Amino acid sequence: MMTEKKINLMNLLGKVEIASAKSLSILLGSKELTADRKRLAELENEKLVKSIWRGGEKAYFLTMQGIHTIDTHIRKPFNPGGYSTDHALCVARFAAFIHIIDQISAESIIFDRDMELLDKLKPQHGFSTEKVSKKTTVHAPDFAIESRCHEVELTQKNHSRLQANFLSNARYFHEQIWLVPDHLHSLQNELLRLAKDYNCGLQLYTTSQVDQYLSAVDLKSNCIGSKVDLRLKEYVDHTNKVEWD
Repeated sequence: MMTEKKINLMNLLGKVEIASAKSLSILLGSKELTADRKRLAELENEKLVKSIWRGGEKAYFLTMQGIHTIDTHIRKPFNPGGYSTDHALCVARFAAFIHIIDQISAESIIFDRDMELLDKLKPQHGFSTEKVSKKTTVHAPDFAIESRCHEVELTQKNHSRLQANFLSNARYFHEQIWLVPDHLHSLQNELLRLAKDYNCGLQLYTTSQVDQYLSAVDLKSNCIGSKVDLRLKEYVDHTNKVEWD
């Protein structure tokens, strides 16, 4: 039986591509992680979603039948293989993290597939998520909230590519929030230098910060109001300051 809560889960998967049940529950403001897992299992039995095991938990994505069931820009099911899966799952976790610490509704989060729907975010030639010539596209961030864009970068990019992406973001957004691995100090410092050189607002978070925060979140509150969330919020605020070399 298709319910509103199942439709909400599918609609969100149509935006984030692939995500764990916990990320989906947090983004939806749900207090029913166990129930959401059951709903996802039912959707999988109905062949509307598929799942894979990744990092010790199930990750879910829409099937072609599921894509046809909802209103989404996705044209084909997500291909769960390699770096793109780790990146997509990290984007979903980062969005869940931002959703809680900034108390932002999931509806306010514009993922890269939906950027072209907003006139104020629409560049002259289109974001690179479109299937058009690379020469006529610009880089699309992983998601945006009003004038802020959010990026997940899990590998060390060469300077020219990182600079191009950073400058493209700076053209359309006033502030950039990046999630990077803890060990990539050179990437962290390069982003800080770019922000200083181009006078652009920048926040840096590390993957361990996000993972520690989300692992302690109580879905029954799903907000910053609990003591655990407040303590972790202070921890994040204190440790996201990356020092210059």
